Amino acid sequence: MGHSRSGHNAVRLARSRADNTNRSEVAAGRGPIHSLMLLAPVYRRVPLPDSETTVVLAECDGDVHGQGRHYVEDAERRPGRRSDVFQIRLGRANHNYFNSTLSALASDDGRFGSGRHCRNGRRLRPAAQQDWIDKAAQAFFAHTLRGSRARHGCGPSGDRSRGSTGSA
Repeated sequence: MGHSRSGHNAVRLARSRADNTNRSEVAAGRGPIHSLMLLAPVYRRVPLPDSETTVVLAECDGDVHGQGRHYVEDAERRPGRRSDVFQIRLGRANHNYFNSTLSALASDDGRFGSGRHCRNGRRLRPAAQQDWIDKAAQAFFAHTLRGSRARHGCGPSGDRSRGSTGSA
């Protein structure tokens, strides 16, 4: 899981480890990364690895303004891709509230967002946004890593990409 620049770095790390199938690499915790959850990620033209991926965008993102959608668009065009990619647009969410450190600093970038729910008082509070992420991440990783059928609004829907719009 990665937020903002760390989302981009999670993609780079997953790509670098995609072919690490040697038993000693896997035993040392350096094997392939099987699923990614990117929260309002920065996009730097590095394609996703062929791993189950969910990209969460914030309606009121005043920082990266939906750059993460390019990961989904690139994956749709990549021939031979076998893993699902989902895009979730979290309504009333802002970029900084995915991060508890920035939230604690009251760093609210949502006022710079252009969504219809981005006015002060209509945006999600940090706790609500982070609670949604906790539940969505738990459901996504349970499905992708353990094969759980619990979905909580975040699991595969049969569509290869552009999953659903969420709201906390």
